[in-house]
Amino acid sequence: MKSFSKLLILGITVLSSSFAFGDIESCEEAPILTIMVNGDRGIEAFGNKLIVALKDTTGGSLVCGDNGYFFMANTDPAFNGVLSLLLAAKAKNDKVKMYVNTSSKIGGATSISHIEYR
Repeated sequence: MKSFSKLLILGITVLSSSFAFGDIESCEEAPILTIMVNGDRGIEAFGNKLIVALKDTTGGSLVCGDNGYFFMANTDPAFNGVLSLLLAAKAKNDKVKMYVNTSSKIGGATSISHIEYR
């Protein structure tokens, strides 16, 4: 009975952690096309959010996680760090690697999980 309880707890932990973190997709490394920081826009989906688009090889918006735009709420604990890295990369026209949570989307944009800037 003790091993069944341990197995049950392990199963619940594995399942709940996969729901908590969603599906993280790695986007190809690319330069930044657009950065927007929106204030409170009333009922609009992108109010109080950072919106980012990466540049594909044709100069258009890189599609990753089924969308060409990526967002992060300005209340996210990582917001200031992510914005700082994006601004630094944009200023130098450097590439960033974006990781997006494909289970979190709004209005044609996919949620930013984290970014990598080398």
